[in-house]
Amino acid sequence: MFNLENEIRHWHRSMLARLPLHRDSIAELESHLRDAVQANVQAGMSSRDAWTTACSQLGSPDALAAEYLKLSKCCVWHWLPAKTVLGVYGLMAILLMALLASRVSSGKTELLLAVHVLAITLGYSAVFAVSAITTWSILSRAFSGWSHVETEILGRTIRAAAIASLTMTAIGVMTGCLWNHGRTGIYWGGSLNEMSGLAVLFWNLLVLGLQAYQRDERTRMLASLTGAIVVATCWFGTVLAQRASDYGVSMTASSPVILAGVALLALVGMTLLPAGRLRFYKSA
Repeated sequence: MFNLENEIRHWHRSMLARLPLHRDSIAELESHLRDAVQANVQAGMSSRDAWTTACSQLGSPDALAAEYLKLSKCCVWHWLPAKTVLGVYGLMAILLMALLASRVSSGKTELLLAVHVLAITLGYSAVFAVSAITTWSILSRAFSGWSHVETEILGRTIRAAAIASLTMTAIGVMTGCLWNHGRTGIYWGGSLNEMSGLAVLFWNLLVLGLQAYQRDERTRMLASLTGAIVVATCWFGTVLAQRASDYGVSMTASSPVILAGVALLALVGMTLLPAGRLRFYKSA
């Protein structure tokens, strides 16, 4: 027997799989669909015919999804993880620029050094930002499922972050060389900090190449997590190495590293699971 509510639920799930970032739009379309069915029934159609006619008038799920994706050139801003993390990143950038500007204006910091610090911080932090988005994505994929739309948007986000990190890190490395020349007379001293900047540059180039040829969301997620390790090692590794050589590595100092390693292994494990494997309930 034809059941209208079951048909609407199936239609809703089908649309949600195609447009996971447009829940409000799907709810609006469902409302229009219900109104059309009711109008068709009042015109004398059976429930089945009224439903079929309404769906035909509205369009197939694939056609509707294609139209919405054409309109959503910046889908990343419809995605809660991206909006949240990128909002925090933008706020951090504004606060850092204000702090460095005040130090330059007061004569406490040279302009070239301030530009170097700003560029390196924003370049390295871009990798951490996209890693945070990826962590959110991994949890969402494991507990709620995943779609090709989310894969594409995650890929765009990672690619944009890699370009931003590559650009800002390159500016940071160049301004660092100029600042070093002003102090020591040489552009490149081959220090661990300088080599770390090059490592981050090469890593971002590798990520961009990977994004161009690899469409699987698992590979993209694992690459993003690895990027956080690379940048954390390059950014904080020099400090940790110095402390280790001066004082030895205590259990207290290594505990955060151990906890981070365990969390990373858990995320890797979730990435390798099929999408939705940890879902608490199954859809009817």
